[in-house]
Amino acid sequence: MQLTRSADYALRAVIDIAIHQDRGYVPTHEVARRQGIPPALLAKLIPALVRAGLLISQRGARGGLKLARPAAGISMREVVEAIEGPIALNRCTVIPTQCDLTDRCALHSVWEKAQTYLVHLLETTSLAELARQQEALNRE
Repeated sequence: MQLTRSADYALRAVIDIAIHQDRGYVPTHEVARRQGIPPALLAKLIPALVRAGLLISQRGARGGLKLARPAAGISMREVVEAIEGPIALNRCTVIPTQCDLTDRCALHSVWEKAQTYLVHLLETTSLAELARQQEALNRE
């Protein structure tokens, strides 16, 4: 399983916004430049992040992007799911009734454990934590 480039870009963008929003709205072109995200692709990701209640977008000379909530209250899971949809390592981990083998499949318990661990890790990792780590790496 591999996240799409879009999910990676979305995560990098919201971390960048968390770091730089202390001065107000962060211009979209600055986020794209700092993160190496093609501006056209970032423009396509923003509406999904706004719909998910993660970003606020404002047009105009003083416009740009800012987090809709404090960074400590936004998880990696929310950002990934805003772009990718529900996290699913296998369809049986999300909708067990879609698989006729769930009760007699040795793989099911492994997929279920991996799914639980991954979702928990993404859910408990906040943008605030990631922003602190990124700022420390930027200082090195």
